[in-house]
Amino acid sequence: MHLPLKFKQISCFLIGILIQQYQVSALDVDAAAAYLGRAQKEDGFFLYEMQLVPTRLSKRDNIVRQAGAAFGLGQYVKVFPERKQAISVLKKAIQGLAKNSMPFESGRLVHKFQKNRPAGASALALLAALYHDMGTKSKTFTSEIQGWRDGLLALQKENGGIKRDPNTDEESPYYNGETWLALTEYLNYDPNNRAVKAAVEKLEKYLLKKHTDSPTVQIFHWAMQAAAKRYQQTKNPNLRDFMIHQIKWLFEKRYPKHRPHMNGCFVAEGLVPVYKTLDEDPLFAVHAEKVRQRVVDVMNDVADLQIKEGQQQLAFDAGVTLNVPYLPDYAGAFIAGKHRPTIRVDFTQHCLSAMLHYFDHL
Repeated sequence: MHLPLKFKQISCFLIGILIQQYQVSALDVDAAAAYLGRAQKEDGFFLYEMQLVPTRLSKRDNIVRQAGAAFGLGQYVKVFPERKQAISVLKKAIQGLAKNSMPFESGRLVHKFQKNRPAGASALALLAALYHDMGTKSKTFTSEIQGWRDGLLALQKENGGIKRDPNTDEESPYYNGETWLALTEYLNYDPNNRAVKAAVEKLEKYLLKKHTDSPTVQIFHWAMQAAAKRYQQTKNPNLRDFMIHQIKWLFEKRYPKHRPHMNGCFVAEGLVPVYKTLDEDPLFAVHAEKVRQRVVDVMNDVADLQIKEGQQQLAFDAGVTLNVPYLPDYAGAFIAGKHRPTIRVDFTQHCLSAMLHYFDHL
């Protein structure tokens, strides 16, 4: 399957980050964004999932992960606002999400494919639109930003949590975390909005209590990004303590050992902002060093999971190597791991996000 080239590949050069053996170069980051550009369809959404060996295009789709791809590109545009082609792809993705949104109370919610997932998709769409306008210093998506903002505010429950959709009181750890991050980022865009500030404080109080008592990997990477941003806004020590609690749980119970054959980008995506927060204070140097070392381990392995330009072989566990002549069509994408030769839009999004955090913070 050949994907149209929308980005010019640039020559590899070192951005300037080198920790132990792993370096994040402009080619790594740009190649991931370029792949998403080539994988974009006419409706603004992206090729969702492809098994590479044997070749099998998945019939499944997931609106939250589609919106997540736009979120990842939004982060990219915010860091590299001069990348005009990326801006074009991001704009088309946001427009696609807007076309597939429905009115809800005074706002709007993304509503496509699955009818019970508008909260997560709307939060990630809001982040994508925020990053587009913040990165380009424009007001292109002011209406969409306001609509998704108000749609999310209307989903908030009395306890502070977020309904996963308007027709239920059920919540999702994913969507709670994504909404926390989206509304927190909104306060960087519009810091004087009282309604959003009140909603964030209410959601934050609820989530800190809920997930201190019951940590879960489902919210981890979203909650850590949100908590780190909120700590920068407020310097509330409860947020720092929450991050420490979560990483101790992750390292001691959920992933006590690094898993070298797993695509751990979602872990690094949450850990890098935590590292920056803890590294600011010498009192937390021990925690910061543990986080840094796990990030280094993950990123070392992730470098081997990105399909390189011109690559025609895939290496698996137990020393097995297969020739895949069409592999260059997917250059820049990330596979699920050395045990699973599958690309999926969220694998690339999480890795793009992790690399951008890594570049920005470490």
